[in-house]
Amino acid sequence: MNNLKACPFCGNTDHKSSVSSYMTDASNNGKIIHFLCIKCKAEGPGSPDDFEIAQYNWNKRTDGDSNHCPFCGSSSINIQENKKDKGEAFIYSIFCTDCKAFGPLGFTEEEAKDRWKKRVPSTES
Repeated sequence: MNNLKACPFCGNTDHKSSVSSYMTDASNNGKIIHFLCIKCKAEGPGSPDDFEIAQYNWNKRTDGDSNHCPFCGSSSINIQENKKDKGEAFIYSIFCTDCKAFGPLGFTEEEAKDRWKKRVPSTES
């Protein structure tokens, strides 16, 4: 995984691949392979069943402003609220509805928004 660019949000180079399951219909389960930043927990756009495409999607960058997704350039973003560890606490992140990437986690909506807007310049093209 040394061919992966640094995280566009925090600059960390420590990543791991992850597989998420999803249900395509009542009889068919699928999986999405994506990369996750170990430090800020940002999650790049995934790819069904293809590690190399997931790697390409993580490395793709756009030059849009911080209100746009750094991976695909879309401005179609929403706040995502998730329960943390089955407890009462919530964690938040910004979610790109086009490429399905998640920004860094925050303990409040404002923290998630601030972390989404923080960008580290890419040192690779």
